[in-house]
Amino acid sequence: MLNQLKINFGDYVEAYGVDLIDWYSDPSNKRIALEQLRRSYSEDDWQRQGLEMLYRELLSEKRFIPIYKDMGRVQFPHKMDLLTSFFALQYHNNPLIVWCNLFNQLYPSGVLITHLLVPDGKEGDEALALYNDFVRN
Repeated sequence: MLNQLKINFGDYVEAYGVDLIDWYSDPSNKRIALEQLRRSYSEDDWQRQGLEMLYRELLSEKRFIPIYKDMGRVQFPHKMDLLTSFFALQYHNNPLIVWCNLFNQLYPSGVLITHLLVPDGKEGDEALALYNDFVRN
């Protein structure tokens, strides 16, 4: 999470968070975000690792620069060394557009790290084949 990044590295990094929703200002959005995070873990891991307290703290304060735009259209103020996208691409109607948009905003030696969840079965296999072709070409 961007807040943890800023806690660890402070002013050494410039962190932007791109989303259509402000998860921090509205308490009901914070509850939704916490519930979505909870579903990402087994109940044992959630309890044993004290993740609820950690995520509540991280959701309590926005330490990054928010940009409330579509990931496929967002424009950063300058080229970036590193761009990441975790647990987000599968919610966009065209992840390939997002990849292209983010890639084109990197410095020539910049790095794009993404995470994409796909469903099991034929639909997921087709999506993976499409994304693999895109990455190779």
